[in-house]
Amino acid sequence: FDESEYPNLKFYYTPQEMPDFLARLHKVKPIPVKDGITGMVVDKEGVVVYIRGFNNALAAHNDNSDEYSWTILTVADKKGTIGGSKPMDDYLSDYVIKGKSGKKDDKKIYTQGEEPSFKGWDKGDIEGMELPDFNLVTKDGAGITMKEILNGAPAFIVFTTISSDGKDVSPMLWHVENVLYNYFPPRGR
Repeated sequence: FDESEYPNLKFYYTPQEMPDFLARLHKVKPIPVKDGITGMVVDKEGVVVYIRGFNNALAAHNDNSDEYSWTILTVADKKGTIGGSKPMDDYLSDYVIKGKSGKKDDKKIYTQGEEPSFKGWDKGDIEGMELPDFNLVTKDGAGITMKEILNGAPAFIVFTTISSDGKDVSPMLWHVENVLYNYFPPRGR
Protein backbone atom coordinates (compact mmCIF):
# COMPACT_ATOMS: atom_id res chain seq x y z
CA PHE A 1 0.00 0.00 0.00
CA ASP A 2 1.44 3.35 -1.04
CA GLU A 3 0.65 5.82 1.75
CA SER A 4 2.23 8.66 -0.27
CA GLU A 5 -0.82 8.70 -2.57
CA TYR A 6 -2.66 10.32 0.35
CA PRO A 7 -0.31 13.07 1.63
CA ASN A 8 -2.90 14.59 4.01
CA LEU A 9 -3.65 11.30 5.77
CA LYS A 10 -1.62 9.49 8.43
CA PHE A 11 -1.94 5.71 8.44
CA TYR A 12 -1.86 3.34 11.39
CA TYR A 13 -2.76 -0.32 11.27
CA THR A 14 -4.36 -2.77 13.65
CA PRO A 15 -1.96 -5.43 14.90
CA GLN A 16 -2.46 -9.13 14.07
CA GLU A 17 -4.95 -9.38 16.90
CA MET A 18 -7.68 -6.74 16.69
CA PRO A 19 -7.67 -4.47 19.77
CA ASP A 20 -10.38 -5.61 22.20
CA PHE A 21 -12.38 -2.37 22.05
CA LEU A 22 -12.53 -2.36 18.24
CA ALA A 23 -13.40 -6.07 18.10
CA ARG A 24 -16.28 -5.56 20.55
CA LEU A 25 -17.51 -2.40 18.80
CA HIS A 26 -17.35 -4.14 15.42
CA LYS A 27 -19.87 -6.73 16.66
CA VAL A 28 -22.52 -4.03 17.27
CA LYS A 29 -21.46 -1.38 14.71
CA PRO A 30 -19.31 -2.52 11.78
CA ILE A 31 -15.94 -0.76 11.85
CA PRO A 32 -15.55 -0.13 8.95
CA VAL A 33 -18.90 -0.57 7.27
CA LYS A 34 -19.01 -3.18 4.50
CA ASP A 35 -17.91 -1.66 1.19
CA GLY A 36 -16.92 1.65 2.75
CA ILE A 37 -15.33 3.48 5.64
CA THR A 38 -16.32 4.57 9.11
CA GLY A 39 -15.53 8.15 10.10
CA MET A 40 -15.16 9.24 13.71
CA VAL A 41 -14.59 12.75 15.07
CA VAL A 42 -13.05 13.06 18.54
CA ASP A 43 -12.61 16.30 20.45
CA LYS A 44 -9.36 17.46 22.10
CA GLU A 45 -10.23 15.41 25.22
CA GLY A 46 -10.64 12.24 23.15
CA VAL A 47 -14.45 12.21 23.47
CA VAL A 48 -16.24 10.69 20.48
CA VAL A 49 -18.58 13.40 19.14
CA TYR A 50 -19.46 11.79 15.81
CA ILE A 51 -19.34 8.33 14.23
CA ARG A 52 -20.88 7.28 10.95
CA GLY A 53 -20.37 4.78 8.15
CA PHE A 54 -20.01 5.93 4.55
CA ASN A 55 -20.55 3.58 1.60
CA ASN A 56 -18.12 3.59 -1.34
CA ALA A 57 -21.03 4.64 -3.59
CA LEU A 58 -20.73 8.19 -2.19
CA ALA A 59 -17.36 8.60 -3.91
CA ALA A 60 -18.84 7.49 -7.22
CA HIS A 61 -21.71 9.99 -7.04
CA ASN A 62 -19.69 12.97 -5.91
CA ASP A 63 -19.82 16.30 -7.74
CA ASN A 64 -16.13 16.66 -8.61
CA SER A 65 -16.67 20.07 -10.23
CA ASP A 66 -16.98 21.74 -6.81
CA GLU A 67 -14.30 20.83 -4.28
CA TYR A 68 -16.48 22.08 -1.41
CA SER A 69 -19.51 19.91 -2.17
CA TRP A 70 -18.02 16.70 -0.83
CA THR A 71 -20.93 14.42 0.00
CA ILE A 72 -19.23 13.06 3.13
CA LEU A 73 -19.36 16.57 4.61
CA THR A 74 -22.97 17.37 3.85
CA VAL A 75 -24.75 14.10 4.64
CA ALA A 76 -26.67 14.01 7.92
CA ASP A 77 -28.85 11.44 9.61
CA LYS A 78 -32.40 12.08 10.72
CA LYS A 79 -32.71 13.47 14.24
CA GLY A 80 -32.72 10.63 16.74
CA THR A 81 -30.59 8.37 14.55
CA ILE A 82 -27.16 7.32 15.79
CA GLY A 83 -24.51 8.97 13.64
CA GLY A 84 -25.18 12.66 13.99
CA SER A 85 -28.18 14.73 13.02
CA LYS A 86 -26.00 17.56 11.68
CA PRO A 87 -23.73 17.33 8.64
CA MET A 88 -20.16 16.22 9.39
CA ASP A 89 -19.02 19.63 8.17
CA ASP A 90 -20.46 21.09 11.39
CA TYR A 91 -18.63 18.55 13.56
CA LEU A 92 -15.27 19.16 11.87
CA SER A 93 -15.73 22.91 12.13
CA ASP A 94 -16.81 22.87 15.79
CA TYR A 95 -14.54 20.21 17.26
CA VAL A 96 -11.48 19.95 15.03
CA ILE A 97 -11.02 23.50 13.73
CA LYS A 98 -12.51 25.55 16.60
CA GLY A 99 -11.43 23.07 19.30
CA LYS A 100 -14.75 22.91 21.14
CA SER A 101 -15.23 20.21 23.76
CA GLY A 102 -17.85 17.51 23.37
CA LYS A 103 -20.18 16.44 26.14
CA LYS A 104 -18.69 13.43 27.90
CA ASP A 105 -21.20 10.82 29.04
CA ASP A 106 -19.78 9.29 32.23
CA LYS A 107 -22.17 6.34 31.89
CA LYS A 108 -20.50 5.24 28.65
CA ILE A 109 -17.55 3.27 29.97
CA TYR A 110 -15.39 0.58 28.41
CA THR A 111 -13.22 -1.74 30.51
CA GLN A 112 -10.61 -3.88 28.73
CA GLY A 113 -11.84 -7.46 28.36
CA GLU A 114 -15.44 -6.72 29.37
CA GLU A 115 -18.52 -6.21 27.22
CA PRO A 116 -19.89 -2.68 27.80
CA SER A 117 -23.40 -2.62 29.22
CA PHE A 118 -24.39 1.04 28.95
CA LYS A 119 -27.60 2.04 27.20
CA GLY A 120 -27.05 2.25 23.45
CA TRP A 121 -23.97 0.00 23.29
CA ASP A 122 -26.00 -2.69 21.51
CA LYS A 123 -26.57 -0.17 18.69
CA GLY A 124 -22.99 1.11 18.64
CA ASP A 125 -23.91 4.46 20.21
CA ILE A 126 -20.54 5.58 21.55
CA GLU A 127 -20.98 9.32 21.04
CA GLY A 128 -20.07 10.98 24.32
CA MET A 129 -17.71 8.15 25.29
CA GLU A 130 -14.03 8.82 25.82
CA LEU A 131 -12.26 6.83 23.11
CA PRO A 132 -10.39 4.02 24.88
CA ASP A 133 -6.68 3.67 24.31
CA PHE A 134 -5.60 0.75 22.13
CA ASN A 135 -2.49 -0.40 20.32
CA LEU A 136 -1.80 0.19 16.64
CA VAL A 137 1.28 -0.18 14.45
CA THR A 138 2.95 1.95 11.80
CA LYS A 139 3.76 0.65 8.32
CA ASP A 140 7.26 -0.30 9.50
CA GLY A 141 5.80 -2.31 12.41
CA ALA A 142 6.56 0.12 15.25
CA GLY A 143 3.97 0.08 18.02
CA ILE A 144 2.00 3.18 18.95
CA THR A 145 -1.14 3.80 21.00
CA MET A 146 -4.22 5.78 20.03
CA LYS A 147 -3.55 8.20 22.93
CA GLU A 148 -0.03 8.83 21.60
CA ILE A 149 -1.44 9.53 18.15
CA LEU A 150 -4.11 11.93 19.42
CA ASN A 151 -1.76 13.58 21.94
CA GLY A 152 -4.50 15.86 23.28
CA ALA A 153 -5.56 17.08 19.83
CA PRO A 154 -8.94 16.68 18.12
CA ALA A 155 -9.04 14.39 15.12
CA PHE A 156 -11.03 12.87 12.30
CA ILE A 157 -10.32 9.14 12.41
CA VAL A 158 -11.16 6.89 9.47
CA PHE A 159 -11.47 3.12 9.71
CA THR A 160 -11.12 1.16 6.48
CA THR A 161 -9.81 -2.12 5.14
CA ILE A 162 -6.86 -2.46 2.79
CA SER A 163 -6.16 -5.71 0.96
CA SER A 164 -3.01 -7.61 1.96
CA ASP A 165 -1.31 -6.63 -1.32
CA GLY A 166 -2.25 -2.97 -0.75
CA LYS A 167 -4.00 -2.60 -4.09
CA ASP A 168 -7.65 -2.90 -3.06
CA VAL A 169 -8.59 0.22 -1.08
CA SER A 170 -11.83 2.09 -0.60
CA PRO A 171 -12.34 4.92 -3.12
CA MET A 172 -13.56 6.86 -0.10
CA LEU A 173 -9.90 7.34 0.97
CA TRP A 174 -9.42 9.65 -2.00
CA HIS A 175 -12.61 11.43 -0.96
CA VAL A 176 -11.32 11.85 2.62
CA GLU A 177 -7.93 13.01 1.31
CA ASN A 178 -9.69 15.85 -0.51
CA VAL A 179 -11.81 16.71 2.53
CA LEU A 180 -8.70 17.00 4.68
CA TYR A 181 -6.85 18.97 2.01
CA ASN A 182 -9.64 21.53 2.16
CA TYR A 183 -9.78 21.57 5.97
CA PHE A 184 -6.14 21.43 7.10
CA PRO A 185 -5.36 24.24 7.05
CA PRO A 186 -8.89 25.54 6.67
CA ARG A 187 -9.22 27.30 3.33
CA GLY A 188 -11.56 30.19 2.60
CA ARG A 189 -14.63 29.53 0.50
